[in-house]
Amino acid sequence: MVLCVATLALASRDPLPRYRPLDATYRFVWTEDEAAVGAAASTTGNAVLHANVANLLQLPDPVYALYREDISHAAVVEFFTEVAGDRAIAEAILFHAARRRVPIALVFAIVHTESRFDPTAVNANPTSVDRGLMQLNSRTFRELTSVDFFDPDTNVFHGVDFLVWCLKHNDTVINAVATYNAGLTRVRAGRIPASTRVYMRRVQTFQRATTERFKRYIAREFPGSSG
Repeated sequence: MVLCVATLALASRDPLPRYRPLDATYRFVWTEDEAAVGAAASTTGNAVLHANVANLLQLPDPVYALYREDISHAAVVEFFTEVAGDRAIAEAILFHAARRRVPIALVFAIVHTESRFDPTAVNANPTSVDRGLMQLNSRTFRELTSVDFFDPDTNVFHGVDFLVWCLKHNDTVINAVATYNAGLTRVRAGRIPASTRVYMRRVQTFQRATTERFKRYIAREFPGSSG
């Protein structure tokens, strides 16, 4: 993620969110009631439960909907653990994307494009350094320590919050993705660099492919849910 200095000059009119170390209250916790899930399965029957999964697959963001359901939560985590190659990384991305209601597959696509899910990734620019899973820029995230940048949970917490800011200040998701990479000033001026356009295509391609893979995976895990 590369942000030009001019982007930060917009702070007086469109202030960036205040970045701070992650508070313990934001740590992800899933309190799945396995007994309740089992009771629902025995009372309602797998056919009805799988029909409910089929309905959720038709929603605009089926990943979020199925992540929030007890019956499918574990399957969602398992799928994205395979995508990220690490359960802790997958859980951090899932939780913080859901926390801010950002499309989960979009956040996974950005993390893949930024760092290939490597929490130790570093990219040095002439005047700053991008670090961690979501390649947080040292000039934008000045309050974070080196430990913060490389902690998956903290990095994704701030990266997702910044993505929300990008979405708020753009009319389309793809322009928000461009802003995440190149900065708001360039995007609003119509000066999106060629490298950012490649970045945008990579994010879109990964998001679409992951969403389709996810739907096929859910259809296998819950027979009859594909409609």
